Amino acid sequence: MTAEMIAIGYMYQFEVFVKTPMWIFFVLFFMTSSVYILIAFFMSTIVTSKFMGFAINFSIILQSMVNNVVLLEPTVQKKLFFNLNNPDWVNYVTKVFYLNPCF
Repeated sequence: MTAEMIAIGYMYQFEVFVKTPMWIFFVLFFMTSSVYILIAFFMSTIVTSKFMGFAINFSIILQSMVNNVVLLEPTVQKKLFFNLNNPDWVNYVTKVFYLNPCF
């Protein structure tokens, strides 16, 4: 899957794929897909029914989409990540954002 995504990026000559070494994308995509598989295994041990699994999956996707919409706003990015006068709790919260795979 990782090699296929890289090959499609090179095939359509996306600038980011052409200018970035292939090993960086391979490590990035391989680690991300491995983490998703591990999260699926973890959730399958916790969830007791198919309905609960769908509900958890939808809530994770919805939370990820809302985070991305909020964090794509340039003024929010500037205030959260590039402001040196943030209180300590804001710095801790921004570090939690890095744990979100879509971020």
